[in-house]
Amino acid sequence: MDLEEGFPLNLTLVFYVVILYDNNLASDGLKNDTNIKNSALHEVGHSLALAHTNISNSTERASSVMTAGTDTFKNRNITSPSTYDKGELKYKWGN
Repeated sequence: MDLEEGFPLNLTLVFYVVILYDNNLASDGLKNDTNIKNSALHEVGHSLALAHTNISNSTERASSVMTAGTDTFKNRNITSPSTYDKGELKYKWGN
């Protein structure tokens, strides 16, 4: 799109870098495809301003990709956002 097509002159580009350390995943015994997908999705969630899940409902907490790694309800088999995660994204960013 060029300026004649209405490209904004005040465009602000914002980007985040998501880093997963291979040595940390390996040393924690988490280096497999599912855990890497879970960790990557979790970190992308942080880049979109999502915090760790802190709801008291254990079922929803266990299904959220944003549950902290140290939480006893953490399920590392999750590789897509839960309904709760999507709701948090909509709350922060709108539909």
